[in-house]
Amino acid sequence: MTQFFRLLFIRLVMNLADSVFYITVLWYVNNHYSSSFFLGIFMALIALPDLLLIFWGPLIDRINPKKVLLMSIIVQMFSIMLLLILKNDLNFLLLSVLVFVSIMASSVSYVIEDVLIPQIVDYNKIVLANSVFSLSYKALDAIFNALTSFLQTIFGMFVLFKLNLGIFAVALLLVCLFKFNWQADKELSKFSVKTYKLELKEGMHFIKENSLLASTTLVLFIINFFYAIQLVALPIFSKLYFDGAVFYGLVLTINGLGGMIGNALTPFLVKYLKPYQLIGVLLSLNAISWMIAILARNYSLTLALLFLGYLTSGVYNVIFGSLYQQIPPSHLLGRVNATVDSLITLGMPLGSLIGGIVLDKNPYLVMQLLAVPTLISGYYFFHNKHLRHFELK
Repeated sequence: MTQFFRLLFIRLVMNLADSVFYITVLWYVNNHYSSSFFLGIFMALIALPDLLLIFWGPLIDRINPKKVLLMSIIVQMFSIMLLLILKNDLNFLLLSVLVFVSIMASSVSYVIEDVLIPQIVDYNKIVLANSVFSLSYKALDAIFNALTSFLQTIFGMFVLFKLNLGIFAVALLLVCLFKFNWQADKELSKFSVKTYKLELKEGMHFIKENSLLASTTLVLFIINFFYAIQLVALPIFSKLYFDGAVFYGLVLTINGLGGMIGNALTPFLVKYLKPYQLIGVLLSLNAISWMIAILARNYSLTLALLFLGYLTSGVYNVIFGSLYQQIPPSHLLGRVNATVDSLITLGMPLGSLIGGIVLDKNPYLVMQLLAVPTLISGYYFFHNKHLRHFELK
């Protein structure tokens, strides 16, 4: 397990670097560009790499994971160095390009974790290893985001970027020292666009033929679309009604903690309540807590209600994930989930772009209305006849 803990430590150092980069750039955009449209573009750039990861998978399977991890860190460091060198000539287009490249490299590094864990831990400890990684992410992300938001108010973006270079340098050294014997899978066929398209069609066909999967995927696309607008709205809301970066840092903290507690509660809740009950009620509760939080505009009450909302999403996200794992047959599991992930994730960049436009008009009213689709989705899932007959195994 020594290798496992070394990989975990590498991941946590990179998480810290990612948090510093994300928060500092976000507040730079929010403070230097008056229109929320620019913030919407930034959020779309953050979401877009996850949509494109599906195309990286077959290539990652064929390359030494350690080399990919090293290249990921080097690309991120290079992007930050360019931002520092060009800081006096920095415009939004240049910032956007460098942010996208950096976030893309960061996203690829997370995929490498899934490749490395099964190769460095015993088969019967894979679930435990994934759980440790997941809980470590959420707990420390909450701390890192809050700390970075606080430091951002004191030092600003470019000082934190210099700190960020140092953190990435530590991660680079740790990866270089990480010993990992990799051999290419001889049975793995060469990447074929034709084969990829065929598998994607098979996954899409299965979803279309399964009423529960088809309806759930469509509704989750809509939920993700409006959730992306929420992500654009929160920094604006924090700046308009509270103390900006500090309040937003606390929101990110309770997001991580609420999701983590929700994840932990799920195994107990599913013993007593059916999936349609949990999804229907918790989606509705999520929407109501958001509406009251925005309406109240009270520091403590708003944070408490947002925490409740993030806790509910921590539960129903686990149930949705289990649903997509249990319905497809094992031989279609990969391509069905890849297709679903692509379709659902598409809502994020689209929602971010639209959010950047509509939030310029009347941010308070728009934020109030954002929860309505989630509330309707809760009613829909509670009365969905296919979901009422679905049992978690």
